Parts: sequence; C-alpha cells; structure tokens
Amino acid sequence: MLHNATLFTRIFDQESRKYTYKRTYLKNVSWQAGHKIKVNKGQLIAESETVSVYVPFTQSEMYCSPKKFAQLADKTGFFTFNAGDRIIKGLTAFELTEQNTKELAQFDDVLTIATIKVRDFGSARLKHIELGGS
Repeated sequence: MLHNATLFTRIFDQESRKYTYKRTYLKNVSWQAGHKIKVNKGQLIAESETVSVYVPFTQSEMYCSPKKFAQLADKTGFFTFNAGDRIIKGLTAFELTEQNTKELAQFDDVLTIATIKVRDFGSARLKHIELGGS
C-alpha cells in the first residue's frame, strides 16, 4: 500500500547559527515497518523496530544530492535526505524546530533516517530512494 509522508530536512542556517527544518510532502511512498528479534539458545537477546521507506523519484519537488542541496541559495522546489532527518507517515502541517523535536512523540510513525540508498537504475517507474532507520 502506498502512503504519503512528511519529510523534515535539517538545514544549518549560517546567519542564526542554528538548525532549521524544511518540510517537504512526499507522495506515494512505500512505508514498511517491522520488528527485529535476536534469539540465542531460546533466550531473547535484543528486540528493535525497523522501518524502511521507499521514495519514488517522481515527486512534486526534485531530489538532489546532499552536497548540491547545501549549495543551493534557494531550496524551493528541491529536497534531499541526510542521516538524522525525520519523516512522519502521513501529511502534517506540524512545524519542526530544534526546540520541539520531543513533540514528534505525538505521531505514531516517525522515522529518523540512518541509511540512504539511491536506486537510480531501471525504468523511471523503478527508480527510488530507500531509507532506513528507527
């Protein structure tokens, strides 16, 4: 099943010397959540949640690499992914700031990006970016 999601890209503002977040709406993403359990000799060793999000290249804003995105004077119409960025399943008008990151707990499905894999091969319909994290 395909979903919509809200991406918050963390950007360092040189003037204020603080981080800000750029909100981008992503359409038709595949949100795959699961549970990872490690067992050794019948004993539970570790348990963790896993999330993978598959973002097709066809979005209303254009994807660019993190380095190119950082160099853009006007980031309107573009988005990127970096480790530590956040994604919420569904569309929201929530404004994320460095001061209110704990308020993300109000949402059921939130991913903090840890891995980014650009899959830019195959047909236009197959090209996507695979995001992982917790």
